[in-house]
Amino acid sequence: MNAPPSTFGAACVSSVAQTGSFTIGGTKVTTGLTELQLGATGTADDNSTVIVPATDGRTLVSDTVTVPGGLLGLELPEDGAGLGAVLNRLLSGPPLGVQATVELAGLPSDFDGGAALGSGGSIVTLPVRVHLQNAILGSRCYIGSAKDPILLKPMLQTAPENISTALFSGGFIVGLTATLGDDTFTVPEAHGCGPLNLLDKVINAKLGLPSASGANHLVLSDARLSVALTQQGGQVLHDAWHAAAQ
Repeated sequence: MNAPPSTFGAACVSSVAQTGSFTIGGTKVTTGLTELQLGATGTADDNSTVIVPATDGRTLVSDTVTVPGGLLGLELPEDGAGLGAVLNRLLSGPPLGVQATVELAGLPSDFDGGAALGSGGSIVTLPVRVHLQNAILGSRCYIGSAKDPILLKPMLQTAPENISTALFSGGFIVGLTATLGDDTFTVPEAHGCGPLNLLDKVINAKLGLPSASGANHLVLSDARLSVALTQQGGQVLHDAWHAAAQ
């Protein structure tokens, strides 16, 4: 966990989920490790919350995962003889296999510390893009962009469990475990896929892009969420945060 040390902040937040899922239309991908960490302060001129990114650039980090069915979008039933499993491995490997990584596409916003502690509503707005890669798609194939990102608004979807609290001079740290999720986000069309962008339409057809709100789902299972709050400034918060992490 990493709270920005050099910027005045009223809160530090960390979320770590070992697994979950990301669904666009009818395509569901099992996610790996997903980490979110950021600071927040209320010192803007209009009294809104300002997000302070992690100083090491690791505000949002997620494992790269394999898209089921690869570029062809085929996923065969796996029977007892194992033929389906073998063919699925071939479809998910080079050159047809597609790797996907969720990346931050802008600065997070709309942080709500109360929501992070279980009061309801979205915790933060995360502008992201999905980076799709294989030898055919190339390295510039994305769903979403800085100008047209996917806006994830995760919220607690289960009651908090394993709650812990710790006090430090001028503040406190709360830890809890809950499943986070979002069913509201829209997904724009793909762009930059393949030579001369010729595979944009293939990706859009496979995933049903653009995809409207309600057809897409984010689940971060049993995420460990930590929230630290203080009125004493960023350095105090930073020191307490890292002392608790040791």
